[in-house]
Amino acid sequence: MEIYKKSLEEALKESEEKFKSLFYNSPEALVYLDKNGNILDINPKFTELFGYELNEIKGKNLNSGIIHPENLLNEGRKLDEIALKTGYVNVETIRKRKDGTTFPASVSSSSIIINGEVKGIIGLYIDLTERKKHEEMLRYLAMHDSLTGLPNKILLQDKFQIEKVRYDRYKNKFAVLFVDLYEFKFINDYYGHKLGDEVLKIISDMLQSNIRKSDLISRIGGDEFVILATDLTDIKNVTIIADKIITSFLEPIKVNDKEFSIGINIGIAIYPDDGNELDDLIKKADFAMYYAKNIGKNKFSFYNEDILKGRLEELKNIRKNNYRYDSIFNYSPHGMILLDNQRTVFFANNKFLEILELKKHEVLGKNIEEIFNENDFNIDRYQLDKFFKGEFDELDIEIPYIKKDGDKIYLKINFYNFKDKQMDVNYIFLTLFDITKEKILNHSIKKEKEFLKKILDNLHSIVVLEDLNGNVLMINKKGCEILGYNEDEIVGKNWIEQFTPDYYKEELKKLYFELKNGEIDKYKFHENPVKTKNGEERMILWKNSYIEEDNGNIINILSSGLDITENLQIRNKLKESEELLRKVFDVSDEIIFIKDLDGTYINANKAFSEIFDRPLNEIIGKKDDEIFTKEEAEYLREVDEKIIETKKHQTTEDRLIVNGEEFIFNATKSPIFDENGNVISICGFAKNITPLKEREKEKEELIISLKNELYYQQSIKKISDILNSFRDLNSLFKVILDEVDRIVPSTSSNIALIEGSVLKNMAVRGYEKYGVEDFVKNFKKNINEFPLLKEVILNKKPIIINDTYKNDRWVILKETKFIKSHMIIPIIVGDEVIGVLGLDYDKENVFSVSDMEKLTILSNTLGITIDNIRLIEKLQETSEQVILLITKISEFRDPYTTGHQKNVAEIAVKIAQKMKLSYEQIELIRYASLLHDVGKMLLPIELLMKPAKLSSIEFEIIKEHTKIGYNLIKDIDFPYPIKEIILQHHERLDGSGYPSGLKKDEIIFEAKIVSVADVIDAMSSHRPYRPAHKMDDVIDELVKNADILYDKDVVNAFIETYNEKNSNKIN
Repeated sequence: MEIYKKSLEEALKESEEKFKSLFYNSPEALVYLDKNGNILDINPKFTELFGYELNEIKGKNLNSGIIHPENLLNEGRKLDEIALKTGYVNVETIRKRKDGTTFPASVSSSSIIINGEVKGIIGLYIDLTERKKHEEMLRYLAMHDSLTGLPNKILLQDKFQIEKVRYDRYKNKFAVLFVDLYEFKFINDYYGHKLGDEVLKIISDMLQSNIRKSDLISRIGGDEFVILATDLTDIKNVTIIADKIITSFLEPIKVNDKEFSIGINIGIAIYPDDGNELDDLIKKADFAMYYAKNIGKNKFSFYNEDILKGRLEELKNIRKNNYRYDSIFNYSPHGMILLDNQRTVFFANNKFLEILELKKHEVLGKNIEEIFNENDFNIDRYQLDKFFKGEFDELDIEIPYIKKDGDKIYLKINFYNFKDKQMDVNYIFLTLFDITKEKILNHSIKKEKEFLKKILDNLHSIVVLEDLNGNVLMINKKGCEILGYNEDEIVGKNWIEQFTPDYYKEELKKLYFELKNGEIDKYKFHENPVKTKNGEERMILWKNSYIEEDNGNIINILSSGLDITENLQIRNKLKESEELLRKVFDVSDEIIFIKDLDGTYINANKAFSEIFDRPLNEIIGKKDDEIFTKEEAEYLREVDEKIIETKKHQTTEDRLIVNGEEFIFNATKSPIFDENGNVISICGFAKNITPLKEREKEKEELIISLKNELYYQQSIKKISDILNSFRDLNSLFKVILDEVDRIVPSTSSNIALIEGSVLKNMAVRGYEKYGVEDFVKNFKKNINEFPLLKEVILNKKPIIINDTYKNDRWVILKETKFIKSHMIIPIIVGDEVIGVLGLDYDKENVFSVSDMEKLTILSNTLGITIDNIRLIEKLQETSEQVILLITKISEFRDPYTTGHQKNVAEIAVKIAQKMKLSYEQIELIRYASLLHDVGKMLLPIELLMKPAKLSSIEFEIIKEHTKIGYNLIKDIDFPYPIKEIILQHHERLDGSGYPSGLKKDEIIFEAKIVSVADVIDAMSSHRPYRPAHKMDDVIDELVKNADILYDKDVVNAFIETYNEKNSNKIN
């Protein structure tokens, strides 16, 4: 029983240490709350992010405005409620620092559940300030030209819509001006694009400076700009703008040491006279610009129907010149179109129209970007513009395309430039391929692999796929973590040769041989070790299976395993743990499955097969109506359809018949989405809760217990703090009785412990007013004399007697006849009643069941505390006996320093007490002082007993006693880190000490105290080679070398203990 208890204590301690390490070393800000939102702990990152230290906010409610802006106080409470209810919640919101500044934050809250009970909440906070700045920058870049900084077509469209609304209200017309640079291509071709970009920036500034504040200019192509001129009370206004712009281009443009004479042409279309939509007006302004361009450089023109007819005639002539190619193109199995150098379509074959489901009139004469939205081109717009300018001859892209009926297809487009002798682009040839099926297939394969990879990487077990020779084909994230390698370092390596200890390789080869021949049960577990990158061995519990072809040939080995290294250590001590581990892997009542949208099972686990008594091949590929009754299948389908419709998870309690017996399952089904947010399948988890339903009474008792614990947690916390602060039982009992009176008032109370068959009072309260305090204090009676007390001890349950004179089993003593109501609460440790808590009242019908429940919680905690204090006292007693024995042996070998270690301990303890160190620190210092010279036990006795001063060589030998002492006790399991103090008690702040020459903070604080105490006793004690120093001389030495050799605060503490009025205190 003791071994089991110790193992549990060690496991609990290890778990707490791991939690603390994860909590305090987390790279994100964390706060630990109780169920009411009160702060229990924070980590350093929380302090760094919000500016609060733990002592400023501990015990306060997080949602009281500490980190929430006033308008978000309710949000914090709602998030805690959701976390407690669902287990997890995440939002992006605003939080407040200590200095009042706010910042965007990602907030995640998770409930902490232990043994099925919610204990509190962990909150995680991430500062999103930098991410939000980045998003804002991206929004700006999405609406502005990257080169010139001018608005792009998105902002132009927004402005156009605003002006349309204003026209409807005020009837002020506005104009679209299409601006094209004349002979700009020469600059790019001759001087390069870097200089050309600089010219474009200057031109953009010139255009911007020549329009009104209400107007907007946008760059829509390489050297093409569109101006939206608003509030045209008179059409002459736009003429003034055009003239002003053209005039500004009459002077040469200077860039670096070069001058360029760049002309422009402008086409103008008026809203609503020439059109109602932006793209239509731009196209017509573009026609007008070409008309102006044909007139000459630096001209502008308004759009009219004659211009449109002329442009269409030009396109008609182009089509006539190419009619002989129509029949060839129309027989092509690929879509084809021809564009002129203005990107206008003048030919499209039948396959092109068929793929896009368009008519010829919807394509011919249209600009390519009217057919394909510019946002569909999934490449850099800069590269697309460079192609259309003829800077390279070929370009391949893949784009999505939405057809008129809303169907989405994927296209591959090849662009080709055809140039004249002057290398100017004459026309552009496009071939179009429908790659939808290929895309969907690749996408499905990719999603399936990603889904499988995600599942495998989220497993807590290692999963490995190998070929028949043991070469690794795939390993999941957990496997990489266990082995300590990256995935690339594992895949391709032979598992037996690379990751198996030498002594187990032959055994594993036999296992592989049996696997390859199908001679091993696929569901049987076995254990074997693996070798990690750092040479450590880990024990893995494996379940091996194999993958077969349709013909039954085994082609791969699939293994999954759980790291049970730590579990094995416990199992070696506790046989029950081994049995529990075997049950965990042999039996599982958790069902996992995946369905498609039609309700067909895509996948299901072994638990599904076992619980419903069907092999997996009779589940996968089937629907519910092929597995369950008609009514059950209809019900399950309704739940699935609701999930698909609402896109939200559903938790249900399902009652299903299995082999004539009704089972109850707690089922949670969640939708699985594709990248577009569409539901593609349903994932379900179901747990058999039939036994829980059958234990309804136990459940009700648990609910009552949880409610009571929640209701009284504040009182119990206070009691717990008291219990944890005491080391002496007698003192503890007196304080506990006072606190009990605050929780449940009584006229008198007592705590009694059982010694054999005798009950002995340990602490009493309130009996003095009845004149029986001495009697109660000395009360020591056999339990069998008191039937009610005996019943409490045997049944381990409390009792209330609200009318003692009417209870036959109540034993009336003359000293206690004032008691009219009485309550007895057992104090239990493990399965044993070790004592009782008794409450009295001099009136009838005072105590209630609620009072009893409150004190039962207290008595359970009190029992554990009593047991812990007894264990600590026993451990301290054993440790102290060992230390005193070692000290006596050490002093026996060095008679000149007899009593030295004891004297050092007394001085060091007084210093520690003066410095108000904790009880644990003071005990550590006392034990370490008693052992600090233990290393001298193994030094030559002639050196220790030498009556003269030691030589330098002899002194070097003596200095080894610190290391010897450390090595002597390093393997002794003391409850304190004593060995470090023994090793460091001769170190000095300036690094002049030994054995390691440590400095300042490198020396642990307790060693600094022992060091000073050692110097004090050594100097003030007689030695064969010198008399004892006076204490004044000792203090002078300490003061002179404070903060050089010795810690100043430690020196001051000793001086104060030696003489409270001493004037030598260091300032």
